[in-house]
This record gives sequence, C-alpha cells and structure tokens, in this order.
Amino acid sequence: MDIASIIGILLFIMPGIMAEKISGRMDFPSKDKSSDFKDIINGILLSLPVMLIAGVITFWQYGVKSLTGFKAYIDDFSFIMWFAFYVFSSAICIGLLKGITKDFWISLVNKIRNYYKKLSIDDKSCWRKLFLEDAYNNEEDRTKYPKYIVIELNGKTYEGFALSYSLPNEELEIALETPENMVCYPEFKNYLSSEKIYVNIEKGIIIKCYDTKKLNEYLDNLTNNLNHQIS
Repeated sequence: MDIASIIGILLFIMPGIMAEKISGRMDFPSKDKSSDFKDIINGILLSLPVMLIAGVITFWQYGVKSLTGFKAYIDDFSFIMWFAFYVFSSAICIGLLKGITKDFWISLVNKIRNYYKKLSIDDKSCWRKLFLEDAYNNEEDRTKYPKYIVIELNGKTYEGFALSYSLPNEELEIALETPENMVCYPEFKNYLSSEKIYVNIEKGIIIKCYDTKKLNEYLDNLTNNLNHQIS
C-alpha cells in the first residue's frame, strides 16, 4: 500500500472519529465507556456526511467528479492540504451539530414511539437528572440557592450545602459545606422544602435533596434584623 492510499484511508476514517469525539464533548460524559471498535464504527458512519460535504466543495473548486479524478490529484500537495482542511472543518461542524441536536432527535424518536404506545428511551441516569442537569441548567439558582443535601450511608448521616457533584463517569461523590454560623441557628432547617430523594438500591445510599429558596429569604431577614439591632 502506497503513501497516497494510506493518506486517503486516514482522511476517510479520522474525521468521523474526530466528529464523534467532539460530539461527546458537547454533553456530560457517559457512565458506560465506549469501546474502540464502537468509536471506529461511529467514526466511519459520521465520515460519510463529512466526505460528502468535502466532496461537494472539492468538485466546485477542482472539478473532481470521480475517484479516478481524485487519484489524479492525490500527489498534488496543495490539493491534499485543501481537501484535508475541508474534511476536518466539516468534521468539526458535523460533531458540533450532532452534539447540539442529540436531545432533539431523542425527543423526536420518543414521539414516534409514544404514538405506537412504546416505552420512551432515555440515556440519562437518575444521578445526572437529579443533580447535574438541575444544577447546571440553572446556573443562577445553583449559585444563589445551593441545594441542601442529607446523605444516609452505612447508618451515618452527612449533610450540608452542595458545592459540587461528580460526573456520571466518576464515582458517586458530592462536596458539602456547612457554614459555622449556621450551627447557631438550627431552626434554619424548618425553612427547607423537600424536593427529591435519590436512592441507590445496590449501594444502600439515600440522598435527600432540599430546596433552599425559602431558607435564603429567612437568612436575608435574619441578617437585616441583626444589622438593625447593631445599628
């Protein structure tokens, strides 16, 4: 196999794998790691639209209409550079488009499945839905109203305001913080509203997630009253 053929194969396979990697970076990492074989197959499938776009541009610029015509230019370094530029630019666009529209396509498929009374599909874990999406889709609320978390594990209880959560591909972890001055006002727990409970049946973990918007109002009033007494 000559160098030109090797370059041709790489230009066909690599852009699709690159597009698949970019697409994956547009979302939270999955808990299940994909195999190299799966990445290659997905890469080849994504290479088809990439090569179609690059082929159309090449036809428009160089008038290449067939593989024979393509081979005639394969030794032209300028042609290879421009073709590679078109291919990898298309791969970036395809990868971004695939990542951005993933939820749309799943929603469309579920509408069709629901029409035929089939169970909806979803690739998102309970951990992701309860903690990650709720937190990062509402950045302002996450900063202003951090969730109050109570974790029950092995007969022990851990609680505090959530600082950060682990990603789906990591061990289940939550960073908690309890400000020292909150200990002086234990009644603050009366202003917590229960939202959702996460239960990991396999590991025996129970996590209670509380909303803190009412607590934030209580703390604001408490701070104002203390400032008024001081003044």
